[in-house]
Amino acid sequence: MSVENIAGAIELIKTWMTQRGISEGLETKPTPGGFSFHFTGKSASEMPFTIIQPEQLEKTVIIISEVRIAEEHIKSIKAMRSKDCDEFFYNLRKNIVFAPAQYAFDPDFEKTGILKSIQFSKEICYDGLTEDRLNEAVQDVVRGAIFVIWQIRKEFGDTTEE
Repeated sequence: MSVENIAGAIELIKTWMTQRGISEGLETKPTPGGFSFHFTGKSASEMPFTIIQPEQLEKTVIIISEVRIAEEHIKSIKAMRSKDCDEFFYNLRKNIVFAPAQYAFDPDFEKTGILKSIQFSKEICYDGLTEDRLNEAVQDVVRGAIFVIWQIRKEFGDTTEE
């Protein structure tokens, strides 16, 4: 049975979250930023994720997980030689370009060369929105975020901030 409308999408997502013991929150209209709905939760590995439906995408939900770089690691990135920094970001991009989820560096990265966050996202259209696809999408965005955390920690050491 495919999802036909916002109410159906909300019900499917609520059921999916309840079955997994995820009860972070739900916002419905009016939501900030022009969303039809906005769910938040944490995966089994404690990574936060968001499920949204932008108003302009009438039959699509987007699952997002974002990694914010700790201030301590940002300072380490700033201290790197330009060549080493370029190499680090090249390798990071090379390693995540084929991930099943889309990724985006924070908007200021291209201007500053300093990474503050990376966002992973995956879209599901209503005609394919099932609990299975939702579960897969959450796993894909969370896996991308965890990979970035591992890479940052491998390069710059552990911190409790991320």
